[in-house]
This record gives sequence, structure tokens and C-alpha cells, in this order.
Amino acid sequence: MNCKYLNTCTFIEYGSQIAPFTAKMTKIKYCERIQHGCARYNAYQILDADLVPDDLWPNVEIKTLEIIERKINETHKHLYKIGREDD
Repeated sequence: MNCKYLNTCTFIEYGSQIAPFTAKMTKIKYCERIQHGCARYNAYQILDADLVPDDLWPNVEIKTLEIIERKINETHKHLYKIGREDD
């Protein structure tokens, strides 16, 4: 079954310009077979699509975690400031 983000994922176009053969093999592996292992799929599940960078390759899960962590920190930094005001 194909990934539900296949038609909107910017990786296909980006990856095809950078490394066509690798992008094609990556598409078969992640877009057509194991979406849950795709860094982009996992990022799309948590973040808005516009926060997922075009250059995020499906096999780079650590970058996805960094993007998500940065978004969480931005979203909740006001909580950190509230807790620190008592210091």
C-alpha cells in the first residue's frame, strides 16, 4: 500500500533532482512498502507539512527527532519561562 502522503510529499521531486536512482529506490522502500520507517512520514504525523523540510530524506530519523524537538521547544517555551520566574 502506498503512503498516504505520497501525492503531497516534497521529497519525490527534491530527491529526484539530487540523486534520481537513490530517490527511486528510497521511494520503493518507504513510500510503497514501509511508511512507518520513513522519517518524513513520522514527521508528517506530528507536524504541519510546511514544517517538514524538502531535504529530509526518509532514512534520516534523527533529523526528524531534532525537528520535532525544536517545534516542541518553540511551542512550549512560555511554560519554561513561567517555571523559571520563581528563581
